[in-house]
Amino acid sequence: MNFAEPLELHDYQYLGENFRERERIKRKTNRWRNRLETMDTLERHAIMNAISQLRAPTDRNDDAAASL
Repeated sequence: MNFAEPLELHDYQYLGENFRERERIKRKTNRWRNRLETMDTLERHAIMNAISQLRAPTDRNDDAAASL
């Protein structure tokens, strides 16, 4: 197909080329989730704010394309 590669997926369950890569991604997401859950609330919000700023440029591109 001639579709552009998506920036986000609706389901990340099958992300990865094979079982080992999917397992690695699943373990990494679980480790990050556990770290975030045990963090101080303000520290967690600061980190999540930084992550949302990384996502913001792609959201702006979608908004600009929608306004055309």
